[in-house]
Amino acid sequence: MASTWSTGGLNLRLMTTGENDNTWGDQTNDNLKRLENKITGYAAVTLSGTTHTLTFTDNPTSYADEDGRNFVLNFGGSPGGTCTVTIPARETVYLVLNNTADSNTITLTTGSGTTFNVPAGKDAFVYSDGTNVYNAMADAIFTTITGDGSALTGVLHDVVDDTTPQLGGNLDLNSNNITGTGNINITGTATVSGDLTVDTNTLYVDSTNNRVGISTTSPSALLHIKQDAGTTPTLSTGTRFVVQRNTFGGDPNGMAIIAGNNTTDGAFIDFGISTDADIGKIKYDTQNNIFQFYANTIERFRIEPAEVVVNDPSNDVDFRVESNTNTHALFVDGGDSSVYIGKSDSSFGTAGVRLNVAGLNYNQFTRDGGSAVNINRLTSDGDLMAFYKDSTKVGSIGTYAGDIIIGTTDTGLRFDDGASAYIPWNTSTNSATNGTISLGATTVQYNNLYLSGTVTNDGSGGMSIDTSGNVTFNEGGIDADFRVETNTRTHMIFADGGTDRLSIWNNASRAEIAINSTNILIGGTGSVSDIFMHSGLGGGYTYAMTISPDFYGQTIFYEGIMSASADATTSSQNEWLRVKNLETIFNDNSLDKDFRVESNNNSTMLVVDGGSDVVLMAKGSVDNTTAGHLFNSDGFVSHVRSGNGVMRLNRLSNDGDILEIYKDGGTRGSIGSSASVTGTYIGDSTVALTFYNGANLILPSGGSSLNKDGAISLGNATNRFNNLHLAGSVYLGGTGSANALDDYEEGTFNPSLNFGGGTTGITYEQRFGNYTKIGRLVHYKMRIKLTSKGSSVGHAQITGFPFSPSDDFTVSFEKGGDIDVWSNMNTASNYRYTLSDTGNIALYKIDSNATSSFGDDAVNSDFTDTSDLRLTITFTES
Repeated sequence: MASTWSTGGLNLRLMTTGENDNTWGDQTNDNLKRLENKITGYAAVTLSGTTHTLTFTDNPTSYADEDGRNFVLNFGGSPGGTCTVTIPARETVYLVLNNTADSNTITLTTGSGTTFNVPAGKDAFVYSDGTNVYNAMADAIFTTITGDGSALTGVLHDVVDDTTPQLGGNLDLNSNNITGTGNINITGTATVSGDLTVDTNTLYVDSTNNRVGISTTSPSALLHIKQDAGTTPTLSTGTRFVVQRNTFGGDPNGMAIIAGNNTTDGAFIDFGISTDADIGKIKYDTQNNIFQFYANTIERFRIEPAEVVVNDPSNDVDFRVESNTNTHALFVDGGDSSVYIGKSDSSFGTAGVRLNVAGLNYNQFTRDGGSAVNINRLTSDGDLMAFYKDSTKVGSIGTYAGDIIIGTTDTGLRFDDGASAYIPWNTSTNSATNGTISLGATTVQYNNLYLSGTVTNDGSGGMSIDTSGNVTFNEGGIDADFRVETNTRTHMIFADGGTDRLSIWNNASRAEIAINSTNILIGGTGSVSDIFMHSGLGGGYTYAMTISPDFYGQTIFYEGIMSASADATTSSQNEWLRVKNLETIFNDNSLDKDFRVESNNNSTMLVVDGGSDVVLMAKGSVDNTTAGHLFNSDGFVSHVRSGNGVMRLNRLSNDGDILEIYKDGGTRGSIGSSASVTGTYIGDSTVALTFYNGANLILPSGGSSLNKDGAISLGNATNRFNNLHLAGSVYLGGTGSANALDDYEEGTFNPSLNFGGGTTGITYEQRFGNYTKIGRLVHYKMRIKLTSKGSSVGHAQITGFPFSPSDDFTVSFEKGGDIDVWSNMNTASNYRYTLSDTGNIALYKIDSNATSSFGDDAVNSDFTDTSDLRLTITFTES
C-alpha cells in the first residue's frame, strides 16, 4: 500500500508496513528534517513586490528546505508597498520578523478567512487554523516580570523599593516611588491623579481647576504661560489661553508659530466650535509670504507683500464700508462683480453709483433732484471726457471759451451760446472749420429738416428755402446752372441757366426727352423711339410703355404686366418673358428655348435647358462627368467636382441632424453631429452608428444619443456579414480582460516518436496532427502509424507540437490521460500519456505491476513495427 501524508502543518509522510524497503531510513530522515525546520528552522525571505507566496510542497516525496516549513520567518527586501504574504492553508505557527528595508506592513493570509498585519520593524507570534491567521499573543498573561533593569528598557526601567512589582493590569507601587537616574519611557497611556509638578514651575497641572501653567503654579486659564513674576490682572469670563509678561524692556512679549521651511501649509491658527472644528482660520503662507484670513473654510482677506486683497480667489463674498449715515458708503458685490458707492442694488432708480467690472454691464450714476455727474477741468480748455475703442481715441467732450465741444478729431460741433449757433469744429485743434463737415451722407440721410429761417449756400441767394417750405434755385436770376450727377454721369439732370434748356443724360442742346399731352418719347421721335410711353395701345389696355428698336422685338408694359418678345426675322413674335404681379414666366409658350445667366468667369453660371427639362449650374452640358450641378425636373440631382469634396453641409449652434432622408414623405434616417461625443452619426433614432472623432471608435447609437449599449446586432440569422477582420480582441459576455478573445487559429503539425530521445530507423506509414486554438485553449488531434520502430531504446515520447501548456502545477507535467485508440502494441496493457510543461508527450503503460496511476514507462519493447496510436488532447497554452 502506498504512503499517506499527515494533514496538519508538518505534512509528514506516513509510511505503511513493509513500504520503502531499503529506503525507509531516507524517508524517516526527511520527516525528521521537516520537524527540525518547524521547531527551530529559520528562513530569510526577500520581498520584491506587494504579493509573495511561501514555498510549501504538499505531500512531498523528497526533502526540500522550503521557507513555508520553517518556524522563524525574517522578511527583508523592498516590496514597494503593503505586501500580502500567503502562508500554507494548514494548522501551523510562525515567529514573524518584519525587517523590510522600505518599512512596509506585511499582511499574512491563507488566501481566505481573516488576515493579520505585522507593522514595519515589529515582530509577531502568529498561528493559523488552516483558514484564519491570528495573533498568538493577543491575550497573553504574565504573572511576574523580572529583570535587571536594562532588559526591560522601553517598558519599565530602574524599578526599586519593591522587589516584586506586579503587572496584572495596572502597575501597583504599594505606596512607594519609582526612582532612578535615567529616563522613564512610557509606551501607551499614562494616567496621573492629582496635581503634576515638573521642575518647580516649569510645568504645573492644576487637577482641581483643570488648568495647566507654564512657569506658574497658579494658572488663571486652561493654559497660562507666564514669563516673570507679577500679578495677573482680572481676566474676562471664558478666557482659555493667556500669555503674560509683567516687566517692560528686553525681548517683546509674543507667541511664535513656526512652520517647516517654505511649506505650502504654512503656519496657522484654527477656530472652531464643538459641532464644527473649522469655522475660521488665520494662516501665514510661509512660501509666498501671504497673511490669509478664512471664514467657513473660504479665504476672505489676505495681506500680500505688495497689496491687500479682499475676496481672493474670487468667491461670492461681499465687501462693505459704512459711513456715519450710510451702511453702504462703499460696497463690492461679490456676486455681480459690481462696485457700489452710496447704494447696494443695481436699480437705476436708486440714488448712488454702480461701477461694473470687466465690461459685464454698464456703469450707473443716479441722483435724486440734482446732477448725477459733475466733471470740472481746471485752468486750460480741452477735453473733459475722452472716448476710446480698443485703446484708440474715437471722440471727446471738451470746452472752448466757455462753450461745450463734442466730436471726434476733425469732425465736431461747438455749442456757441453767445451766437446761439452750432459751429462746425475740429476737436483735435480746438478750432472752427469752414465747408468741411456735412450733415448726413449719400446713403445715410436725415429725415426732415425744420427751420424758422432760410437756408443759403453762400449768402448770395443761389438756393433758398423759405418759411413756407418753398425751394428756389437761382432766385437772384444769376447765370447759374442746376446739375444732378449719378455714379457714371456728370449731367444726369442739367438745367442750363444761360440757355434756358433742360437736358437728361447729357448737357447737349438737342432734345433727348420729348413730352406732350399724350406721349413721352425718349431717344428719338415718332413710332421708332427707343422708349415710347402712351395711352391706348389697343385691345382695351391703357397706360402702356413700349421699349423697342423696331416692331420685331419689343418689351411692353401694360396694366401690371411686362411682356418681352423677340424674333430676328419676322413680325410673328413669340413671347419669351412675362412679369406679372405674382409671377415671372420665361418661355411661356413652352418653346425649346434656354435661359442662361453668366458670371464674371463662367458663361453658364445658371442655365435652364428648355429641351432637356434640366437646370444647370456652372456647366452647360447635361451629363454626370462635367464639373457643376444638374437638377432634373423628375427630382434627380447630380453634383460633380474635380479633386475636392463635392458637398459641404454646415449646421450652426447646437448638435443634431445635418442631412435628413425621407421616403414618400416619411423619415427614413439622417446624418448629423452627435451631442454625446465629438463625431458624426448616420442612421435613425432606433439604429445608427456614431463615428467618434479622435477616439478611433464606431459606436452603436440611436440618432445623436449613445443609448444603445448591447441593443444593436450586426446582421441576423438570414442576413449575415462575410468575414470579420480584427487587429484587437472580441469581448464576449463582458467588457473585462477576462472576456477578451484575442486569437483563433487552425493548423497542422507532424508529430514524431522517439525512444529515449533517439529516432534511429523509425519510419511511418502515416503521421499527422491537426490543431484548433481558441484564445489560450488548444485542442490536438493526431495519429502515428509505424512501418518500423527503428533501433533506438528508452522511454517512448512524442514531440513536434506547435504549442506549450501553461506551467500551472509547478511540476514536470501539466496534463495526463488515456490514449484514445491504440493497436498492434507488443504488450497487452492500457496506455496513458502525460503532457509536459515543455509541450512534449511521454507515454506510459498500466498493467497489474503498475506502482502509480501513471503506470510504468512505455518503452521501445512495448512497440511493434506496425504500432498505431490515435490521440486527442485539450489544454491551456502558456
